[in-house]
Amino acid sequence: DTLETPEKPPERPWLAVREKTGKHMTFRVMCYNILSEQLATRTKYGYCPSSALSWDRRKQLIMAEIMNSAADIIALQEVETGKYYNYFLPALQAAGYNGTFCPKSRSKTLPEEERKHVDG
Repeated sequence: DTLETPEKPPERPWLAVREKTGKHMTFRVMCYNILSEQLATRTKYGYCPSSALSWDRRKQLIMAEIMNSAADIIALQEVETGKYYNYFLPALQAAGYNGTFCPKSRSKTLPEEERKHVDG
């Protein structure tokens, strides 16, 4: 399989919970389960083409989706420690966001090399 150029994510409708009126402010929250690279396998997702499971392709599509959301608050799930610090945090900081990573509690019981694969 060869990597295809990522396409722009499809437009998603947003539901305005409350419009800005008077002293009230609105903000947008995005919660996104990105599917950890370790879990995105052909064994679990055999119906998906390899290109759709490729981390190099998915990370670009995921980041495009996040940026297109224009969210004020972003909560990501199933982000591996290494992916957070080496990809998501720098990319999101470049866009003006700041973040905190909270790994699953089992990470405290693992050797250092295995901790980078624990998701949060």
